[in-house]
Amino acid sequence: MDASTHLFEIYKKKYGWTRALAKSVKHPEIQFPPEKRIPLGWPAFPVSHRSEHTVLHFEKPTQTSSQAWLRLTAAIDFREEKKIDVLLPKSGEKIGQFNIRYAHPFQPFQVKVMKKHLRKIQKDGIELRQITGKKDAWFFGPTIDHKDSLGFHPHLLIGSNESALSTFKQNMYGLQVLSPFGWMGGCVLDALSEMEKTGDQKAAENLSRHLSHFLHEDYGVRYENPHTEPLDGRFNSIEDFLPFSAIIRKRPQHPSIERAMQFLLQYEQPDGLIISGNKMSTEGCYTVAYPLAVWAVYKHDAAIAQKSIRQISLRARYLMSDHGIHQQGTRDGSLAFKNWGRGIAWLMLGTAKVIRELKEGGFDHLPALVELTYILQRAAALVTHLQTSDGLWRSFIDRPEVAIDTSASAGIAAALAWGNYIGILEERYTDQAELTQQNLPRFLTADGLLTQVSQINRGGESLQASDYRVIAQFGMGLMAQLDAALNYLQN
Repeated sequence: MDASTHLFEIYKKKYGWTRALAKSVKHPEIQFPPEKRIPLGWPAFPVSHRSEHTVLHFEKPTQTSSQAWLRLTAAIDFREEKKIDVLLPKSGEKIGQFNIRYAHPFQPFQVKVMKKHLRKIQKDGIELRQITGKKDAWFFGPTIDHKDSLGFHPHLLIGSNESALSTFKQNMYGLQVLSPFGWMGGCVLDALSEMEKTGDQKAAENLSRHLSHFLHEDYGVRYENPHTEPLDGRFNSIEDFLPFSAIIRKRPQHPSIERAMQFLLQYEQPDGLIISGNKMSTEGCYTVAYPLAVWAVYKHDAAIAQKSIRQISLRARYLMSDHGIHQQGTRDGSLAFKNWGRGIAWLMLGTAKVIRELKEGGFDHLPALVELTYILQRAAALVTHLQTSDGLWRSFIDRPEVAIDTSASAGIAAALAWGNYIGILEERYTDQAELTQQNLPRFLTADGLLTQVSQINRGGESLQASDYRVIAQFGMGLMAQLDAALNYLQN
């Protein structure tokens, strides 16, 4: 029995599920796009949009079950909608279809597999055919040798989700929650950092492991931009900076930090707002203001603290109104994504964490913090009446016809909990956060991944308002942050 099979025999015994890993893949000889780079240098294979087909062969499943899923993980960004048929190679029978609407590296996608097909799959494998989409799809291949990242390996997931929450917590200690450097990876890194602050040594070790993939002593940073193009020693946009809230705490002397802050501050406008061009978004409350607050505390610099506060107060003046919160806007008054749940989460979570960071870091005397307090209270008053009976929020929180978004729910609830922790929000808001915490595990896969997440925002408002939902590690990071915030309150 090889190491991977032995590992998942243990998982079968402990959690009630296992994986049949792909042992080989036959695919057309297609050149990888020369301008792109597979993250971490891991191997990948293509599924062609042309006539060639890809066939996967699997290890023998160690368990039979009425529940099974074929899982593939994107290795590069997909900037289009793709449909990939799943077939039995010998008969050509279609047994499922991947419906992939955009994707980012490390994002898993799965298709339900009927129990009656497992025996044929074991014998002949699975064939993949891309039937819509203009570019080849690239997925992580079957030779990843890290035990804690075998979930990125093509596999059949077999078993129940009775222990999904336990597996979710274990995932937070491994590479399974790895996400692209930037706002997505930052959600996970921030969660690990918060867990470390509670004394969680495993989270501390995993935070170091994650950072080791992105930090470089010569380049500063080494990662890929949202198009999966290499960015070594450079930054793509002001949305890249959420990871630095964790980096500053964990490795405050790393050369990437000063370079990052220099890049960020070159976008500072005369009124102090840090934006690219004329467009602003609520993301900046979390991805810009929060790392600046952490930097201010480390440097003991009140001027940087004021810059952090200004990012939120100015955005709120443009994006908040009596009618709700817009995620996007411009200085000339155009607005978009009204009451989009994840956009509200960014504003609330960033605001709560900036207040906490500055108050605990010795800047509680700054008068400008009063305005941030009012902003968080206004946002909390908006969301409190729009939470569903099971403690969640919809992708657009005021549209009852729109499906639940677990990432928005986790982010909003975490902000409510932090707001109570720092003494700004009443206890009833924590009750709402606890209701969210109780119901999010319903959306975990058997191996502890969070589903029902609104896809990254590449398809516009129409995609966000649709019922299309995905698995995403940044949602897991937000869920772990909710757990951390409630843990602070309870201890």
